[in-house]
Amino acid sequence: MGNKYTDSSNFASDASTTSTGEESSKYLIENIENLNNKFEKFSKVFSQLVRDSTDKISKIEVEQRNTQDLIDELRRDKHNLIEVMGIFVGIFTFLSIEIQILKTVTDFLRIAGLSIITFSGITFFLITLFIFGERWINKETNFVGLKRFYFISIIALLVGISLVAVGDYNNPAAIKNEQNFVKLKQVVEENKTLLSELQSNINSLNIKIDENLNRKKKIRFPIKYFLFIFLT
Repeated sequence: MGNKYTDSSNFASDASTTSTGEESSKYLIENIENLNNKFEKFSKVFSQLVRDSTDKISKIEVEQRNTQDLIDELRRDKHNLIEVMGIFVGIFTFLSIEIQILKTVTDFLRIAGLSIITFSGITFFLITLFIFGERWINKETNFVGLKRFYFISIIALLVGISLVAVGDYNNPAAIKNEQNFVKLKQVVEENKTLLSELQSNINSLNIKIDENLNRKKKIRFPIKYFLFIFLT
């Protein structure tokens, strides 16, 4: 009998222990499931926040790129406008100078030389304007190939000067018979005449001044002599 009661009590205790263990395991499982659910919700919310932040950052970057592209485009437009104005001014200046050269110069070598000199000077100006404009847009731009045109302009300038010198040497009469040269020569001759007249007037004035000084000296000497005699 005692063994039966003992066995029954042990069985009851084992049953209660088993039920308690099952309840605790169920409780743990439920807590773990709740934590998993909360973690999943949190991860979803966090992922959504990350996506939203990434989208906003990407939009900001796109707007920044668009703004920078717009700024670069405005700079290029300004640079292109400066280039167009520079080319227009260069062409207008070249044509104006060329018209004056053709009006006054008759020798072919001198016309060619002066035209080359004018063209090289305007080319030098346009290259410099283009380089400064590109430096304003992009400071890292390399102008090695473009700077070679400087040497071409300098060589063209020397060629133009040589042609003008050869034309002046071969045909000096063309210079002397030019209308502007004749007018300049007349002005020089008139100035020489005026200078000679002015020099003669200055000389005559100096002579008169010397004569007046001599007269004053002659007048002063008798007065001093008379006073000396009177006082003695």
